[in-house]
Amino acid sequence: MKKFTCLLALLGFVSTSLHAATFNFGDYADGLNTNASAFTNSLANSGLGEFGYDWYSVTNGGVTLTASGSFVDSNGAKQAASAYMDGRWRNRAGLGVCKVVNSNNQCSPSSDDNITASETLKLVFNTTVSLDGLRFVNGEHYTNFDGDFQLRINEDNALLYTLSLAEFPLLSSFVGQTFEFISLATASSGNNQEFYLNTLNVSTVPLPAAAWLFGSVLLAFFGFSRRKHNV
Repeated sequence: MKKFTCLLALLGFVSTSLHAATFNFGDYADGLNTNASAFTNSLANSGLGEFGYDWYSVTNGGVTLTASGSFVDSNGAKQAASAYMDGRWRNRAGLGVCKVVNSNNQCSPSSDDNITASETLKLVFNTTVSLDGLRFVNGEHYTNFDGDFQLRINEDNALLYTLSLAEFPLLSSFVGQTFEFISLATASSGNNQEFYLNTLNVSTVPLPAAAWLFGSVLLAFFGFSRRKHNV
């Protein structure tokens, strides 16, 4: 009975080590720390407010994500861009990409602060997660869309999905550690094909290898205990 109780306690520890987290980038851009415990970034500020960052990291519920941006130039070469936090204009926006920021770390031109033609927003998590909920707003900070985007997982082109912006916030679960949101807009596209990542809901996913390791430890533990009693 004691061994069974110990097993339940250990399994309970594993199950409670899983985490769920909500990242509300619209709030962060407006200076509101509503659901995060820590921010780190490439600027000497709190990580709250409307700025462009070489990289932007936020932790919530034991889950840390780091955001960065990139774009493809006229020669087809990939170039680094800023992860950009855009705040309230009509409605809260969120996390986008900006090719050029000025000396005040503001996007120039300001119209390039979302994820638009040739741009990619990359999120890297500190652990494997499932995307459980996702909310976009368009170039005018509303939720009506008429375009698509691509989602690439773990930098694997075999895991590259073309998805409709209008389908969200409903989302089938996608699992990985790295997620790239790739714009399919063109230079002549309207605001309804440009987007910001406003809110993201994730939950951690236990690794199969860790589960097997944990199981082998349990078997060894109980096997050792049985041999001890048989001596």
